[in-house]
Amino acid sequence: APELLEVKEINSYLVDAPEVFIDSRSKPLNSDVSPMLKGSGPTDGGFLSDISSEEANEIRNTDSIAAGYLRRFIGARELIHNVERYCLWLAEASPSDLRNSKVISSRLSSVKEMRLASKKAATRELARTPQLFEHNVQPNSSYIAVPRHSSEDRDYVPMSFFEPSIIASDALSIIPNAPLWLFAILQSKAFNVWNKAISGRLESRVRISNTITYNNFPFPKLVQEEKIQLEKAGQAVLDLRLEYPEASLADLYDSLSMPQSLMKAHSSLDEQVNKLFGLTRNATDVEILRALILEYEKQVSEKNLFS
Repeated sequence: APELLEVKEINSYLVDAPEVFIDSRSKPLNSDVSPMLKGSGPTDGGFLSDISSEEANEIRNTDSIAAGYLRRFIGARELIHNVERYCLWLAEASPSDLRNSKVISSRLSSVKEMRLASKKAATRELARTPQLFEHNVQPNSSYIAVPRHSSEDRDYVPMSFFEPSIIASDALSIIPNAPLWLFAILQSKAFNVWNKAISGRLESRVRISNTITYNNFPFPKLVQEEKIQLEKAGQAVLDLRLEYPEASLADLYDSLSMPQSLMKAHSSLDEQVNKLFGLTRNATDVEILRALILEYEKQVSEKNLFS
């Protein structure tokens, strides 16, 4: 039944908290947090970046030079639905390999032709280097892959760690050199509540923005013991996912098919994160959002005071 509550004020996010206006921020509010970047954008007509598993097998069987440059390529669809997709990653390829591989030289000709036909001068300029993606932010370290859009029906935004050999597309955001405790907070109910309240929408999907969602999230300052507890909780989630090797993240995080063991692991993680914001295990979404907004306001005030 509906419950009547008397409150001092109701802000734009419909919670009993001070009015705040959350705008774009170029860096994370908490300077201890690794930056989130948009993944690499190819602008190649798919000739380098949209290679199916069948095409990849054919390349391996017919062109040993090109086979050496095949890399897994993931966007939001590949991350969440475990779709196998490949790219030819030629950022450090030798000129002789580019010329002597029939597969590579043919695909580079197609990329060059596609770029030259563009109405954009900047894209036409890229035709001079058809072997390169337009934007390359691929890290040399492991990274957290974050879908830039996710279904609002999920209780958590599915994210995962990847090694640098797997190339992240611009349908993902990435957090290079991210510690496990950061992953744990991002996989918590608290972050999802913030995300649904603060972020924009694309149709019925929630948009996860680095400048709005992530950079404004009030990550608390943590002591070492808190980081250790979060890392244990985050690792438990990762370990339980491995118990279902045939399941995609879409399967594991659907409200109708999420395994009970994974639910329990997330519940324990939620308890750890809630505690950081002075909340109980069973805090409601409204209580969580109020605590996050109050912490956000506090951190912004402190930042302005010392800047």
